[in-house]
Amino acid sequence: MVDKKSDAQRILDQIATSLGTTVSTLYYGRDSGSHWAQQVAELVRSFESIADADDRQACLDFVRSVAARRQQIS
Repeated sequence: MVDKKSDAQRILDQIATSLGTTVSTLYYGRDSGSHWAQQVAELVRSFESIADADDRQACLDFVRSVAARRQQIS
């Protein structure tokens, strides 16, 4: 059985590293003057609070569709 906490921590570490920030910034918005990093932190916190798997998937689908649309414009 996979330890969910360890898996979640690993994923958060990867996200923070990719964004060039810390896990605490993702949770609390601290140590960052970047408005973009604060928005990412809010997105992560909000996504984490969605209990229903179908709602999380709908949210993820929406974000992916917006990202794909923006890539087509560029």
